[in-house]
Amino acid sequence: MKKRVLAILLCLSVLLMACACVAETMEPPAVSETESQAPAPQFTLSEVNAESSKTQEPAAPSEIEPQGTISMEESDIELEPIQPIEPIQTIVPVEKETTLEKIFSFDIGVDGVLEYNFIFYDDPSVANIASPGLIFTDGNGSFYHADDSQLIRLNDGVCLPKRLPDAVEDIEICGNSLYILDADAVIYQYDISDGFENATLLKKTDAFKNEGSPGRLYSLGVGEPVYYSASGDMYTLSKMKYYPYDHDGKTSENVLQNAESGILSVTECVDVYRYFQGISNTTFMLAECQNDSRNSIYTTFDPNGNILSRFMLAINTGVRTKCERAFDWYGEVYTVKSYVSFCASLGNHTFENLLRTQVFCDANGRAYFAAYYLDRCDIYSINQGYSNIQFPVDEEL
Repeated sequence: MKKRVLAILLCLSVLLMACACVAETMEPPAVSETESQAPAPQFTLSEVNAESSKTQEPAAPSEIEPQGTISMEESDIELEPIQPIEPIQTIVPVEKETTLEKIFSFDIGVDGVLEYNFIFYDDPSVANIASPGLIFTDGNGSFYHADDSQLIRLNDGVCLPKRLPDAVEDIEICGNSLYILDADAVIYQYDISDGFENATLLKKTDAFKNEGSPGRLYSLGVGEPVYYSASGDMYTLSKMKYYPYDHDGKTSENVLQNAESGILSVTECVDVYRYFQGISNTTFMLAECQNDSRNSIYTTFDPNGNILSRFMLAINTGVRTKCERAFDWYGEVYTVKSYVSFCASLGNHTFENLLRTQVFCDANGRAYFAAYYLDRCDIYSINQGYSNIQFPVDEEL
């Protein structure tokens, strides 16, 4: 019995000695001075939920950064600020009156440079007076009139020695060469180095023949004229695409140019017919004709689409006017007793008893006005001003 008690006591003493050794080797955890001075507050679960509902606001969408993205501080990429796109503003000149200066005149009639045509069915005495053809100029003081297949230099009445096979649509003079475009879009080149009256045919170009309506010829300072087709394409006479200006895209609200296709065209309008009156290497003139009247507005642009000038030719409704105009018909002389006359207004001038008018340009972009009367035609140089006149306009002058 004593041995069993001694054994139990011996086990207890050994166990107490082992616990004492473990206690000596363990150190208490380190506590900061702040934590020791201010113990953390204690909250119940209900108190935590209540406090969270009072203080937390939902984050704005811009403040929430999705996972996997790199913030600006973590990236070396610097983004350029987005600049606002400025709309292209067309420069408009100040208001300025358009003025005319008479520079040339030629006679019309039996003893004149040319005669009118007289159109009738059965009775020649009631014939209508007609003035077909167009006036052209080389920009150096010489004017030409193309009537049917005949080309006349109006300054002296000299005719081109060879009659063309079809009606003349356009002419251009570049240096010592005269280029003529006929109604079939065939282009004739004449050498006029020995004078207009001694012109000789050099070559004929039919590369644009049978392409529909004939286009126009324009001298743009490239040695020979370029051909502007009715579809808006511009070509050299060897039928290579030609780009008139170093400008791509929209030039104005009425004119479009595409540098890739070479097309210089006008925008369509329901009530107004638009076409190019003249194209040079520095400007182009757009003509706009109102469908329900004889009024026209002419606007000149620079290659960037800025407006240089704008003026209007207003023509009133024709009225029957008395006259005494004799003409010969197969040996018989007849007298026309009346004709339809018009009044026109352009710039600072008003014209009465007109038979016809024409606005045309030279190779340098200068504009001219021709006023046809019964006995003569007066040609004026147009000093182009600017007016913001628009359609519709008052028909009365």
